[in-house]
Amino acid sequence: SGAPFLTLHQGRQRNALSYREALDGAWRIGTTLRARGIQRGDRVALLLPTSAMFVQALLGSMLAGAIPVPLASPMTFGGVERYLKNLTVVLKDAGAEWLITYPRIKEAVVGDEELHGLLKNVLTEADIDGSAPIDPRSPSLSGSDIAFLQYTSGTTGKPKGVALSHEN
Repeated sequence: SGAPFLTLHQGRQRNALSYREALDGAWRIGTTLRARGIQRGDRVALLLPTSAMFVQALLGSMLAGAIPVPLASPMTFGGVERYLKNLTVVLKDAGAEWLITYPRIKEAVVGDEELHGLLKNVLTEADIDGSAPIDPRSPSLSGSDIAFLQYTSGTTGKPKGVALSHEN
């Protein structure tokens, strides 16, 4: 089967992700996003731990023609309230109306009136699990199109975003 696509190091644990697993997961997520009406250029915030799911969500968002916005984990901040306030600032700045995250964060977001109003769709792994890995046939993209938006964590001030193109 050859070398893995990538190896994730979490503490002492090492998890290899094969090329097939990365592609199948990306297709599943891309197909789910397209089925739910995502449009080319829509921003998808990714609030996930370092994991296969994060990599698949990043690539799947791109395959669907959307722009992923990876976010710092809540562990970076003091309390949940401060984190949700910071999250609101980033989502507004990025224009993200989609979020892929884990259940605990989904609950917090749905329970927060402002965040709930900003986000059209909040998905977790459970929402994607049943999807078949089908090529989502994304809109064609060029090297100058935005590949993803990268934000500073915001621990020392207002988070700042940078747009990185596929060429970059």
